[in-house]
Amino acid sequence: MHTSPGILLLLVACSWCVHAVLALSAEEQAQAVLTCLPDSCINHRTTWQHMLDDVPSCIAGSRVWWSEHAAKLPVTLVTQLSVDRIPALKAQCAAWAGPLAAVVYQPLHNPGQAGNVQLSSVNRQKLQTAIALIEELFRSAEADAAKSAASQGGPAASRPGSCQLRVLLAHEVFAEERATTLYPVNALRNYARLLADTPLVANIDVDMLPSASLSKALAEGWDSTSDAAASGSKSGAPGSASSLLSLMSEKEAVVVIPAFETLCGGPAYADELSVAGKQQLSEAIDKECLQPFRNKVAPACHNVTDFARWFGMREEGGGTVKEYAVQYQNEFEPWFISKRAATQWYDVRYRGYGKNKIQQVAHTAGRGAVFHVHPTGFLVHRPHPESAARKTFLRVKFKSRKDASLLSGSLYEHVEALWAQHLPDIRAGSFEPMVDAGLSKCVRELAWWGGGRRDGTQEGGRVTQGLRVTPASE
Repeated sequence: MHTSPGILLLLVACSWCVHAVLALSAEEQAQAVLTCLPDSCINHRTTWQHMLDDVPSCIAGSRVWWSEHAAKLPVTLVTQLSVDRIPALKAQCAAWAGPLAAVVYQPLHNPGQAGNVQLSSVNRQKLQTAIALIEELFRSAEADAAKSAASQGGPAASRPGSCQLRVLLAHEVFAEERATTLYPVNALRNYARLLADTPLVANIDVDMLPSASLSKALAEGWDSTSDAAASGSKSGAPGSASSLLSLMSEKEAVVVIPAFETLCGGPAYADELSVAGKQQLSEAIDKECLQPFRNKVAPACHNVTDFARWFGMREEGGGTVKEYAVQYQNEFEPWFISKRAATQWYDVRYRGYGKNKIQQVAHTAGRGAVFHVHPTGFLVHRPHPESAARKTFLRVKFKSRKDASLLSGSLYEHVEALWAQHLPDIRAGSFEPMVDAGLSKCVRELAWWGGGRRDGTQEGGRVTQGLRVTPASE
């Protein structure tokens, strides 16, 4: 992949842009991401001790795919996943009408003596297999997006099945097999957000399906050539992108997307409910086939959403349909829509499992953001096998009650210690999340993050102020 010469600098007076930016093709954007990332981490192999010492991962970029199709919504869904979850990414793309930015992660156990290590043939094959799987998905997504764009009978963004996909295949090299369970979830969330270039983002886990009603609401009245939409001076229909931008222009705010999980029917049933309305959701709850996410095991995580109020806002009849504010409470961890440049970065010290999303939500609240709830859109969890990281974390959590020796040097002990250490600063609004040097470098360099502006400034630095930037393992 080569960067085309003579990139034209433009001042774009449209809803997608507020500063001078580089007019880049899809190929050039993909190349820009690969250029700012390390292409090898063979000399920065991760160990279990690195996690205990809070040393960030070295995340290398293998390849980037970038849709040629224009974004149909001003909201990019950003997500991350391991290679085995690619079928979930396919389902998520089929359920979303706008741009979708994903980081697919491949851990590589590559032991050997420091300074004399090359990537093994087995690991090179793993990367080639991942490339082939993503390539197949990408081609399918591009074909679906082309069909959607060519179809008649209404705006393509009002229907699912036309996501505009962009994917980074990233890998991390490990010196120890035990450490391969330390999935760097927060680092990957940050890198997925790097791929977004729309005013708004929704950082959603790959096992969550966005409803068709969410895409439809966000597209309502949206005009990508309207300056009013960009400034948020015109409120638009409730739940629309214009309405959300207007809300966020008045105060620091995020918009929660209500989340549900199925109790029967498997992935196919989740797919079915993602295109349903509130009435069908209510009926599924009555049949005990659906419930608010984690309603029984951890109700504090989502009940702040106020599902009774949300269901009272019916598409036809019922209460007035509009965004409504809710009060943040401890342990609340919703998925939400937020301003791309103003969203708090995830702290990379939280990896594997435990407190990774709670940390970022609490930090968002600590910085003074007001939480609102989207009136019509929702998410449905698509069931999947339990991850190795979660199994390891919970095994120590519960078994250590009888055998405290299990705590020593464990991921669970480390995460709980981090949370206890960080919580006072998070609540005081003075917390500084740690990010890796690769992320900071990309933010400074990528054009859609303000890097390399025509006036010679580096606006990318604005979104990294207050961050602790730490080099990867040596």
